[in-house]
Amino acid sequence: MSKIWVVSEYTSSKQNSTGYFWEKAIHQLKSDGLQVDVLTLKEAVKNTTKKSIVERAGAKLMAAAKLAWATGRKAQKGDIVFSGTNPETLLFVLALLRKLIRFRWYVLVHDVFPENLVPAGILKKESVYFRILKTIFDWVYAQPDRLFVIGRDMKELVDEKTGNPARSFFVHNWVDADQIFSLAKKKSKLIKSLGWEEKTVFQFFGNMGRVQGIPNILRAIDQVSSERAAFLFIGAGACVDLVSKYKKENPEKSFHYFGELPQEQKNEGLAACDVALISLEPGMYGLGVPSKAYFSMAADRPILAVMDARSEISLTVEENDIGWSCEADNPEKIARTIDLICNMDLSRYEGRSKKALQEKYSSTVALTKLSGLMQADMA
Repeated sequence: MSKIWVVSEYTSSKQNSTGYFWEKAIHQLKSDGLQVDVLTLKEAVKNTTKKSIVERAGAKLMAAAKLAWATGRKAQKGDIVFSGTNPETLLFVLALLRKLIRFRWYVLVHDVFPENLVPAGILKKESVYFRILKTIFDWVYAQPDRLFVIGRDMKELVDEKTGNPARSFFVHNWVDADQIFSLAKKKSKLIKSLGWEEKTVFQFFGNMGRVQGIPNILRAIDQVSSERAAFLFIGAGACVDLVSKYKKENPEKSFHYFGELPQEQKNEGLAACDVALISLEPGMYGLGVPSKAYFSMAADRPILAVMDARSEISLTVEENDIGWSCEADNPEKIARTIDLICNMDLSRYEGRSKKALQEKYSSTVALTKLSGLMQADMA
């Protein structure tokens, strides 16, 4: 049987959500009897969200170089190299290494590059730099033997990018439902400290990056009229300064930025709301699937999805009746939806999100599918 080399900068749940997903995947593959070794960095690149684009690019290049070097030394012809899509430069190097070493290459697609740079405001679609990068990375994404995509919208985009739908497989993100327990909002220490027990609390939890639609959410909050509405932001990222500035400029609003939470307090953080606010920047269709949605489902919170109506999380919300969805480019509609939710009896949603996760979106469901696809291909 072929050896599987998992190549990732993050492989531990103690690091971040990417490490969480890889840790679970590695455990499942090993449990199913597959021979798996891990190639990772001795020390993952430290958080670079507050650094400049150039500094972040340099850190990614360094990480990619180290991982590529390890892969070139270890992987042999016939082995399987299983990588993610970050750092992006690693994808390019692995595409070249595959030509030399003749290993099989599987990719877990969390991001689609360089298309994700457009809604992030880093490149314009009509720019020559974007066209050059797209030409290069369309070729890169067409090189793997298998692409595991985490959204149906992402599969559509990746298939168009590669021109080979037979190589891509939809496997949704995974969360161990047993590791995240449901906790009543009123029992949350954080909610008690804010005195928000009787508020309808909308929470953004996780990465506040350029593609999470933070400016759009803040514009919507400006138009919310319900006095019951409260907004809690937990996490870090490039848009933290925007959130902090909004708090400072709007002291009359029930609005709080808590900062980052240690991984061991994630459960406490997820419980500190009535509704999970999951958003993406306009133009992000097919380019990303917010993993925070699945963690909020595990915590049994209904979801307000602010993104394209055909995106994976919006479809999940609609198909399972676990919340509401609004297009990302309509702050007024988002505000009116929030006002509507504040006047609803949310008890009808109790148990729905958790049940949907356990039955359809748990790590057992997703990773059994992922492992099965890999084993079938190796037979």
